[in-house]
Amino acid sequence: MKKYSRYLLSLVTILALVLLFKVPGKAASNLVQTASSANAVTVAWTAPTLSSSSTLTGYSFKLDGRENVLTAAPGATSATLSLPANYVGYLQLSYTYTTSYGGPYTGYVGSTYINTTISTPTIKEFVTSGVLTYTSKVCFNTARPNSNYRTELQMFKGNSTTPCNTLDFVSSSLYVGIKKNTAYRYRIRYYYKNYTTGAVTYSAWSPYRGFMLNKIKYRRSGNAFTLTFNKAKFVKKYVVKASKKYDTGFKKAKTIKPKNKKSYKVKVGAKKKPYFRVYTYLKLKEFTGLSDVIVRN
Repeated sequence: MKKYSRYLLSLVTILALVLLFKVPGKAASNLVQTASSANAVTVAWTAPTLSSSSTLTGYSFKLDGRENVLTAAPGATSATLSLPANYVGYLQLSYTYTTSYGGPYTGYVGSTYINTTISTPTIKEFVTSGVLTYTSKVCFNTARPNSNYRTELQMFKGNSTTPCNTLDFVSSSLYVGIKKNTAYRYRIRYYYKNYTTGAVTYSAWSPYRGFMLNKIKYRRSGNAFTLTFNKAKFVKKYVVKASKKYDTGFKKAKTIKPKNKKSYKVKVGAKKKPYFRVYTYLKLKEFTGLSDVIVRN
């Protein structure tokens, strides 16, 4: 009987010691992003509840696996991290504390995905990247500054203020149908959905780009071509260039300004210059410049 009494006494003693050195209290797990700017993110949290014999000594942040990227004082419940532009990452927060028996010890507050505000896409970050001439379709590409972003693209006919098409894609869109001899302008914005909060952050809209898939008929006679242009709105001018080679050496051969008639013909080309390209310059309210689509023989 004494043997079992000593066994029970030892078990009670061990249990008491386990309870004594147990992590005091439960850490809150509500670390959240509360604000962002181009190069910083602010997060907030609730301080852990500790026992009367424990003292909170500070906080430490871990960002994408990198330890101690920022520390905070014991009384803090928010902090701001300086970050690179267009940043998306995973943040973890721990705390340190001491007890009357020693320390320091470590506890866990929580984790969250964070993101800075998204920079406005520049006109060089997106383009009409593919054209199917016979089926009248185009596709688009974007150069996202962060692989976590998606792209939203709006297309407008002429000077219309209502989009004729809205596309959602990552970096490359599917082909979409358009009308020939119709001027289009388009713009993009990036967006990111935070995996922790579900909040969606959008960039501002980019400047506009423009394009037109021209309806141009051409007939070859030797090394010269007769181009037939159909009337099209919002065209400022056409510049025709010719070259002896397929992909280099193009020089201006003709500048054509649209006329008020249904169609007109222009001859282009000379001896040993069998290749041509037609550059269309558009003039719209929110876009004036060279079309993304270049017609070539």
